[in-house]
Amino acid sequence: MVCASRRPGFSLIELLVVIAIIAILIGLLLPAIQKVREAAHRTRCVNNLKQLALAVHNFEGTGGEFQDPPLTPDGDWSSGAGWIWQIRAYIEQPNAGDAQSPPLLFCPSDPRGHIKFQADFDFPPYHIDWGLTWYAAIYTGSGEGILQSPVRFERVRDGLSTTLMIGERPALPGSDVWTGWAEGSVYNDGAGTFFYWGTDPTTGRARQCPLPAVYGPGDVRDLCSMNVVWSYHPGGANFAFGDGSVRLVSYSATRLIPGTGVSVIEALATIDGGEVIPGDY
Repeated sequence: MVCASRRPGFSLIELLVVIAIIAILIGLLLPAIQKVREAAHRTRCVNNLKQLALAVHNFEGTGGEFQDPPLTPDGDWSSGAGWIWQIRAYIEQPNAGDAQSPPLLFCPSDPRGHIKFQADFDFPPYHIDWGLTWYAAIYTGSGEGILQSPVRFERVRDGLSTTLMIGERPALPGSDVWTGWAEGSVYNDGAGTFFYWGTDPTTGRARQCPLPAVYGPGDVRDLCSMNVVWSYHPGGANFAFGDGSVRLVSYSATRLIPGTGVSVIEALATIDGGEVIPGDY
């Protein structure tokens, strides 16, 4: 009688080697998967900005002119008077500004997901439930910008293709949105110096925010980031230019243009500054 030979199994050492190889392969694959995911998120973000820029052009082409938000009788800014509200008839999701923002206004690279602002107040008792936007109009330190009243495209003497119109700025989370708008206001100290307060994310203490705002990586835990254009994309943020094109502008655009005291990002923000802007930004 012939006995069947027993099949040898894995030894403990062989099993550990196999597990180590699998772990290495997973470690090599994860960065590649993350890069593919970020590339997809960035593409969606670019498409969002293109739709917003197209809506701006359609609004302007029909004779529309952006108006400054009017004040309510108690001195507050009236809700729903911003530039997105004004172009709502020209975008695919016209409920922009409602309690739940449409996907068009959200950058999917934000790891927090699609958040909104909620708050309850006692005097008088009411609940606020607002949708948020991850995109902001670009204004200069003097208050001028393509979406600033009363500006039409013919006033953009620097050229629409080299003038920023809309940029990224992640929304602040939860009740901090209200705190950001309340404590993140610009104040005059009586001596002509303007400033506003933010919160240091490492210490939690109030700090004076830099003005004009600096283009660079932000932090949603810092109220100063409310006034800074930045994104969760590596290396920079997406911008829609006046001609409707969209591109990622590197954080290195904060460097000064040779022979001037103006940075590249500041020059891109002006509508008639006459700056000669280098092409590598």
